[in-house]
Amino acid sequence: MYVRQVNQIVEDLTGVKTEQPIYWQDIKDDSRSILPGDVFIALPSYTGKDGDYYIDQAVQKGASYVIRQSDVEYSYFQMITINEQQIPCLNIADLKDIHGSLIAHFYGLPSAQMTMIGVTGTNGKTSVVNLIAASLEGLNVKCGVIGTLGHGLSHRLLEKQNQTTPCALELQKILANIVKEDAQACAMEVSSHGIDQMRIGGVCFDIAILTNISHDHLDYHGTLENYMDCKERLFYDFNPAHMIVNLDDPLGERIFLRGSEGAKLVAYTFKAQGMRNDVAYCRVLEQSLLGQSIEIKYKKEILQINSRLTGSYNAQNLMSAFIALCMMGYEPYKAIDALEQVSHIPGRFEVLTSEVGPTVIVDYAHTPDALKNVLITLQEVTSNKIWCVFGCGGDRDKDKRAKMGLIAEKYADHVVLTSDNPRTEGPRQIIQDIKAEMVAHWAIHEKIDRVEAIRYAIKQAGKEDVILIAGKGHETVQVFANNQVAHRDSEVARRVLDGLGLELGY
Repeated sequence: MYVRQVNQIVEDLTGVKTEQPIYWQDIKDDSRSILPGDVFIALPSYTGKDGDYYIDQAVQKGASYVIRQSDVEYSYFQMITINEQQIPCLNIADLKDIHGSLIAHFYGLPSAQMTMIGVTGTNGKTSVVNLIAASLEGLNVKCGVIGTLGHGLSHRLLEKQNQTTPCALELQKILANIVKEDAQACAMEVSSHGIDQMRIGGVCFDIAILTNISHDHLDYHGTLENYMDCKERLFYDFNPAHMIVNLDDPLGERIFLRGSEGAKLVAYTFKAQGMRNDVAYCRVLEQSLLGQSIEIKYKKEILQINSRLTGSYNAQNLMSAFIALCMMGYEPYKAIDALEQVSHIPGRFEVLTSEVGPTVIVDYAHTPDALKNVLITLQEVTSNKIWCVFGCGGDRDKDKRAKMGLIAEKYADHVVLTSDNPRTEGPRQIIQDIKAEMVAHWAIHEKIDRVEAIRYAIKQAGKEDVILIAGKGHETVQVFANNQVAHRDSEVARRVLDGLGLELGY
């Protein structure tokens, strides 16, 4: 438990000088979890409910201090009366924008106590974060991880949080716990929601990385341009010391051309050649289902990575991680050696083989661009038939459903449409949305039950065929309206493959 007086922090961040000392045991934004002596931060909700609604409950449970959104255009301090009790209250004019920094300072700026790496983009965030963390662990550097797969030290992740980038309060607690574990670095996924809602306020980024931008979260941002603008803010609103961008991506090119006066900026490209010292020029020499070799021309050196991760998108992920390690001071050959030791990333192009059945690939691809990238990779490494098993999540961006249907139809020989996480939507309607513009109906198979869909594809495919099971990757549950069912694509596929072997006497 923390017990601190934080008046100076508040004055530095808000300009408000308070005579009433602010002591705190803990700071919380959920009134239900308040304990005596806690500070309650009444954060306005993004769904519209005013944070003030919960102040009474927080005080009843023992909150000794309240921080709330100011009702005027400036910040000020006052004493408020709740149930005949005088409670000190700090009113902050821009609480949504400043709350992350305020909480970070309450926890002693944990991110400033280690090398902090933020990775943003539509696809590849999880892969890059875990490539960096696993490589650093191989270099005997304790590294924290925050993202889709969980949080904690890279070799000992705790449960996955509900959001890719946690809320500011949870994020700062996680960072503080990672610092307590003596971590020297932390790699975290930075979502567009995390940027827009200032969850990452107060995080001191040493390195910011952009993987790529494609269609995603337009139900939240409205347009692709708004989405791109939001992602770009990581590089210019949060003052990272180093920037890494994908020059083959439109936003990456935009950031590279815009540059930065205060940060060191390095890009990589697979589409151009040149001699600039701030660009790594790359090409894939060869690839198969089991990995790939990449040539890198960087700072007049010619290098080669032989990775067990395949696909052009993984080549880009490897380059982001490689440059990050170089920016941290590692010699290129040491960075390459560490990256070559990373054999796989859970739920990302997991290859399952069998003596009698088809090869199965499990991948998290859940956006049009990600699905296209994986299917194109499979076309490049096999001449046999490709099956694609996928669905789309309910209560999420509906515009991408038909796009993903067309991509699956174009790049796969057979498509098995099924449930992903239906949530409150009907699975049949989601499938109808996906197939709305598909025309090769003879090659489209509908199996609402995901387990049955996986079983159907494996039993119908030929031994030399390849099956992509896309959309859920590492996830361990399937989410319905009123319940969650234990489910992991790789485990289901393995059971079916093993059962197929038993049926044939293997």
